[in-house]
Amino acid sequence: MEPFARVEDAQQFLEQRVYDHFRQTSDWPRARDFDLDYHELLDPLGGLEVVCRQIGTERISCGSPVSASDRVALRLPALATCEGAEPDVANFLAAVRLAADRYHAARGEDADLNVADLVETLKIDELAARRAIELILSGSGVSGGGGGGRVSIALLASRMRGVASLEDYHARVAADVERRQALAQAAAGRSVRRPPQPARRIFLSHAAHDATLAHYLADVIRQGSQAAVFVASKAGDIPTGSDWLGAIEEELKKADTYVLLLTPFSVKRFWLWYESGAAWMSERPFVPVTAAGLAKADVPYPLGALQALALEDRGDAAQLARDLGATIADVDRFCETVTGLCESLPWREAPALTRPAISVTLERHPDRLVLTNVSPAPVRAVNLTLDESKNPIIEAERTEKLPVPVLEPGQDWPLLIALTMGHAPPYHGAVEWVDPAGRRQSREVFVEG
Repeated sequence: MEPFARVEDAQQFLEQRVYDHFRQTSDWPRARDFDLDYHELLDPLGGLEVVCRQIGTERISCGSPVSASDRVALRLPALATCEGAEPDVANFLAAVRLAADRYHAARGEDADLNVADLVETLKIDELAARRAIELILSGSGVSGGGGGGRVSIALLASRMRGVASLEDYHARVAADVERRQALAQAAAGRSVRRPPQPARRIFLSHAAHDATLAHYLADVIRQGSQAAVFVASKAGDIPTGSDWLGAIEEELKKADTYVLLLTPFSVKRFWLWYESGAAWMSERPFVPVTAAGLAKADVPYPLGALQALALEDRGDAAQLARDLGATIADVDRFCETVTGLCESLPWREAPALTRPAISVTLERHPDRLVLTNVSPAPVRAVNLTLDESKNPIIEAERTEKLPVPVLEPGQDWPLLIALTMGHAPPYHGAVEWVDPAGRRQSREVFVEG
């Protein structure tokens, strides 16, 4: 075959190959295997990971070829378009109906399904039953988790009695999302909160590793409105020598609108959830925005109960401007710039054509230091050394938690520190680790007080 010149052609090929492997094995293929088998066809478009991102997370998910365990998996809308998938779609729907009946019969108590149940009840072979269980596990909310050929049944299954088609299934999932949004809004004692027109003082919450994207978004809002936008990571927004935690808390109180920058990295950060919790409890308007591959449907709850906007979507970007009473001069260029910035964020996995950067970072929080693997591959023997005279890490933490045997991609490793009165001193030291090639690496770190 000739290398693909268009993503559309690569999409049809890739989705069918993923499904063919799934049908034969009841397992999703390893990203590494697909990268090895098809890199000559996909590399002209940027490689396996880039092509999957362009197809979209609503159709396909793709791990890193660097990892020996990451997979390529289809979402239901993509699987339904594959040749030969009709029996698996039918078995999935039948399994969902069985799950609904079982949940009702158990009154929601410890309800589950396993491969043997499907073989006996649906009269299908074991391989088909395993595929149905896997599709339930990767579906939208029917599963409460599981593995090893078994799945626990979640509350959403109770709404699936008699589900007739994938369209019907997705409509019921969407209705459940709407119900949870209404409940979340009612629980906060308010209807949908909309920003004042225009917003006057905006707090933009983000993860440190998303700073370049946050700074660009803040600049666009400032240029297109009269709003003051606070970004904690931007030089000058917190005066030099100020108590940074006190400054952030003060800005949280002053803001009349909150914008939360949500990416696959930031939703794992404690600090973003702290700031979003403060915004939620303020009962002032806030707008979640997604970027860098985080689909709106994948925003974790409770934030997932709110309507989010995708920064890389032209319509959503225009809506964000309207919500904030701002103007984006060229929406298409804005979306293109956001996409470009997302590709260069430090935690993003490197394309298949380049050697992935391997790095471990250190962040300070009020009561802890946090090591984070921002690489697309696991690292081993992670250690942190600081100036011994100022080392704030509690002795028991150092003894029990360092060195870290293995730190997975995106994984945090918190280390509790002793609290100090007044302004804490800065810390200087080094982070060391062993990369996937067995090389010991290190980087100097300096943590401001």
